[in-house]
Amino acid sequence: MTIPRRKPYFHSGIIFKFIRFLGNKNKNLETKKLEQDLSDKLGIPNPVIVESGRIGFYLILKTSNLKKGSEIIMPSLTFGLMKNVIKKSGFKPVPVDSDINSFQMSPLEVEKAINPKTGAILATHIFGGACDVGKLKTISRKYNLLLIEDCAESMGTTVGKELTGTIGDIGFSSFNVAKPLQGIYGGVVFGKDKKRTDLIRSIINDSAEASKISIKEVVRSLGGVLLSRTIFWPALMYVTSLPKVQKMFVYYYRVAENKQMIIRKMSPYLAFIVRANIPSFRKRIAQRQEVASSYVKKLSKYMAFQKNNAKSIANGYMVVANFPGNTLKLRRYLALRGIDIAVKDEVADDCLGRSGSNTKNLVNHLISLPVYESLKEGDINRVCKSILSFVVKH
Repeated sequence: MTIPRRKPYFHSGIIFKFIRFLGNKNKNLETKKLEQDLSDKLGIPNPVIVESGRIGFYLILKTSNLKKGSEIIMPSLTFGLMKNVIKKSGFKPVPVDSDINSFQMSPLEVEKAINPKTGAILATHIFGGACDVGKLKTISRKYNLLLIEDCAESMGTTVGKELTGTIGDIGFSSFNVAKPLQGIYGGVVFGKDKKRTDLIRSIINDSAEASKISIKEVVRSLGGVLLSRTIFWPALMYVTSLPKVQKMFVYYYRVAENKQMIIRKMSPYLAFIVRANIPSFRKRIAQRQEVASSYVKKLSKYMAFQKNNAKSIANGYMVVANFPGNTLKLRRYLALRGIDIAVKDEVADDCLGRSGSNTKNLVNHLISLPVYESLKEGDINRVCKSILSFVVKH
């Protein structure tokens, strides 16, 4: 039996419920219902549904009133396409180095990068943990900068009593098939400043109607999920862990994700799928947190797990650790045993590209372990024993 790195969650019976929904005469109200559920059930303030998280970020920048060409400070360990969004919005991305322990952007490096051209800080909460958004908020207020929170991986993560995305000026998240609150794709912009979110809402209301569900998009999003549960997956993971193949594989994935910034409403069909996953969201976070805790107890002597802010509680979206050995060899070793892990660019991109940086070191050594709600303790033990076996042999 294979153990994939993730198993996206879909509500039990979603196919039959979706078929019934196709005949709903009030389908166009579904995005508004999703916004209401996000607010009422998850405590997300002033949510505005958008077609994707990246579109949400793009709209935040386009409505920011920043001068054209302003610099946007961003983490160097992140999803690399965020640089492209910044450029397409008319601004200049300025990646800064990571903290070696938290894997998050370093507030010290952020302040070093600030100059008269700086307009905003993109505070990305990576791997489900929270960055030091408190310090970043202090810095942003000191220099009168816009503080944007990227919560694509941190939906449900808290800092003190506050949700990530509600601490800065405005935040955004994603409903991609692999994200904490899964759909097929889609996103949300939110925050306590209603004037900012209302401005984005007005643009969405005036935008083109939602695109039809693309069969190609659905197949691409779900194809990997289905394949990961077959006997062919370990062989594929072994092949794609070969350096040249892995580089080509990641390049294809990034190109496919680099879509044009077209502003449209989110499809009500996709909103329906996200809504169905909300009632179980907090329970599923708790289950993932238990999986993460189990890994840390069993493997912390052999690798350095992500250290979270003392005031924050991570959502368990990913379990990422700094592994001292050769991560590609480890991946091949585990693939032969039916276990899939993510390494290198599959975990995060190096947007700094500077030799000797913490980010360069992390990209070469980070591994993301299997984590999903239905992962059993026996499976966790199997993963841990296989990793320890590799450590002993290498």
